[in-house]
Amino acid sequence: MTSVYVCCESVLLKRAIERFLGGAVTTLNACDMVISDKPRTFYQTANSQTANSKPALIIGEHLHKPFTKSQLLLMIERFDKLTQIKNASNELVESNDNKESLQEAIAKLTDRFAKELLELIKRR
Repeated sequence: MTSVYVCCESVLLKRAIERFLGGAVTTLNACDMVISDKPRTFYQTANSQTANSKPALIIGEHLHKPFTKSQLLLMIERFDKLTQIKNASNELVESNDNKESLQEAIAKLTDRFAKELLELIKRR
C-alpha cells in the first residue's frame, strides 16, 4: 500500500484516518502522498520542497465527508494511480521535448557544416 502522511487541522479527522490506514501512515519525508483537510500551504513545513513534491489528496476536494474506510482506501488507490499516470505523461512530454531539442541541435550542426563545406569548395 502507498505510504501516507496525514496532516489535518481537525484532530478527530486525523485520528480517524490514521486508524483507518494503520501501518501505512508515515512521516512527510518518507511518504508517497499527503492527506489533508486543508490546502497545501497548511502542511508546508520548513522543508517546503518536500511538501511541494508530494501529491496531496484533500478531504473535501477529492474525498467528501463523511466517508468509510473502504471509500478512503479506494480513493487513495485511485489517486495514486492518477498520480502515476500524470508523472508518466510528464516524463513522456519531457522526453519528447528532449528529442525535439536534439533534432534542432542536429539540424543546426548540419546546416553549419553545409555552409562551411560550401565556403571551402568556393575558395578552391
